Amino acid sequence: LRLDVRCPSSDMGHSCPYNYIANITYKLSDYSVIFLTVSGVTVTITGRNLRSIVEALKLHTCEFIQEYSPDEFIEPSDRKKPFISNIAVVIIGRKET
Repeated sequence: LRLDVRCPSSDMGHSCPYNYIANITYKLSDYSVIFLTVSGVTVTITGRNLRSIVEALKLHTCEFIQEYSPDEFIEPSDRKKPFISNIAVVIIGRKET
C-alpha cells in the first residue's frame, strides 16, 4: 500500500509506502496541519478541516492527498470540508520540493 502525495505547485508527485510512515503528527485544536515522517522524506500538509484525512492516514485508507491548485479546480464553497492549501515535501539531503 502506498500514499500518493501530489504537489501541483512544484509539479512533483511522491509515492510513499505506508509501512515506511514512521509518524503522523497533527494539530489537535483545529486539524490545520499534518506532519508525516517517512523514510527519507518529511511531508507537511496545511489546510483546514483535515481530521478526516488524519483518520484515513491512520487506517491506511487514504489513496492520495493533493494540494489545491486554482489552475485545475474551483475552490470548494463548503468551508466545513477538508481543504489542503499546501503540501511541502522535503527529501532529506535535497532542497524543498
